[in-house]
Amino acid sequence: IPLRAEIRLITGRNRLGRLPGSLGHEHVLLIEHDPVVRRMVAEALSTAGYHVTAVDRAAAVGPAMARTNAALHLVIADAQPDQETALQALHGQYPDLALIRLPDADPATLSWLDIARQVVLPKPISLHALLRAARDLLDDRT
Repeated sequence: IPLRAEIRLITGRNRLGRLPGSLGHEHVLLIEHDPVVRRMVAEALSTAGYHVTAVDRAAAVGPAMARTNAALHLVIADAQPDQETALQALHGQYPDLALIRLPDADPATLSWLDIARQVVLPKPISLHALLRAARDLLDDRT
């Protein structure tokens, strides 16, 4: 019987409670083209208390954000070539916005965003590292 309970936790059939030490309440926009990674990251963020809007590409950001009234605090984005314009527009709308980039390669930061407001976590990522980076960026807001 304990083995079945452990399997249920691993396969996600039994939702875990909030993760200690990384609780959030802020609104996070997740832009990730890989549906498996998008779902995994969105679930981890939601479990940690964040409100998550998840999209698969930069072109979907406008319509997704139009459906929510929540202020945006953090963007987590894979590094696709078409995203920079959308990210700059979001930064214009939310000047205190923080960014976590999840590139497959090229771990360069964005020159137009304050270095203190961005973190680069090259894939493959650790969910623990992602949640810690999110909390650190959000706690360091001025």
